[in-house]
Amino acid sequence: MKSKINIILVDDIDFSRKVVSFIIKKNFHDQVNIIEAKSCNDVVNILNKKNIIHGIITDIMMPNGDGLDLIKVLSENNYHIPVAIVSSVKATILEKVMDLAEVSGVTIVNSYNKPISAEEVISTIDFFNVNRIEDRKMLFEDVKQNDLVELYYQPIVNFGSHRIDGVQVSPHWKNQKASAVAESVFLPDINDMKNTAGFMNLMFTLLERDIKSKFSDYRHTFRINVKDILICDDDFINHVFDKIEKETKDKIIVVVEFSEDVVLLDKLTENLEKLLSDGVRISIELVDNDMQYKLLEQGIALSNICFEYKKNVFDDIERFKELHGKDIPIIIGNIQKVNQQQASLDYGFECLQGDFITSEMKNDKLVKWINAYESETENLQC
Repeated sequence: MKSKINIILVDDIDFSRKVVSFIIKKNFHDQVNIIEAKSCNDVVNILNKKNIIHGIITDIMMPNGDGLDLIKVLSENNYHIPVAIVSSVKATILEKVMDLAEVSGVTIVNSYNKPISAEEVISTIDFFNVNRIEDRKMLFEDVKQNDLVELYYQPIVNFGSHRIDGVQVSPHWKNQKASAVAESVFLPDINDMKNTAGFMNLMFTLLERDIKSKFSDYRHTFRINVKDILICDDDFINHVFDKIEKETKDKIIVVVEFSEDVVLLDKLTENLEKLLSDGVRISIELVDNDMQYKLLEQGIALSNICFEYKKNVFDDIERFKELHGKDIPIIIGNIQKVNQQQASLDYGFECLQGDFITSEMKNDKLVKWINAYESETENLQC
């Protein structure tokens, strides 16, 4: 087992949970993280925290939400989490649960009578692990084959040196009805973690292709926003970044996009350190979120920080400098008007990005734009 998997163990009887937990810990040691729950309601609370769950082992008859309720929750919220049932209910009740799962699209790995044997527990955990890896590989390939994502680029211009300081990368979902839909529209609608990972994986695959074929002669770095919860996912980190060549990694800056939900700070820090040691640079988009300040306190080496232009943005920057005193290059993003550009320059911030500077564009157009800009400003460059 390459990386730890997370499972939810659901049973209202403490002894039953302890038996299964003991078998798992004895055979898998620290490779399985067990989250215990006494009812469906507890499971809902766990899932609402956006924990990455690879499997659920559950009883059927429980107060405060039983096995039937759990099947409904998984189906209605599009959680593609495999489930193993361990129960002593009558065959008629079990059949009802299995039928509901089938019509609801919920995968039941198997059903076992209490008390479950060690062999059955081991088999279930092995399935969760293999399913986790294979499902994601198939999903990545499926997304790739259907070519659902295309990349758009927006240059970051340094008005002091009159050079291109980098490029922001944005995935667009190719939709037959709506042509291309921006990530800000489609990503929030993807509730399933694996689907989000699939889109982001394809984004990196396409970017590496473009860097090799279109941007190989350019020194620019490419900034990619990645949600904090994805960075906490060992599978995503290993699957995506282990296969990217060093020449590509040298040109990538991963921008941590913070969610409102609680993430695992230790795991986030650990995986960011891994990316740094592997040659990937790190940045953050600064918003009002306590987690990002906690991350800064961990001493993560940042290539730059991006502040989105909004009211009082310069006050926010000054507050940040007072709190952290970090000499980190700052990018002002989302420049939409000439007065926003001028205000940023007046405050001494020269690295700007936004639709007023230039619109998002595909790879060929970006190459032409960069060549034209650098040709026009050649005498001004310093």
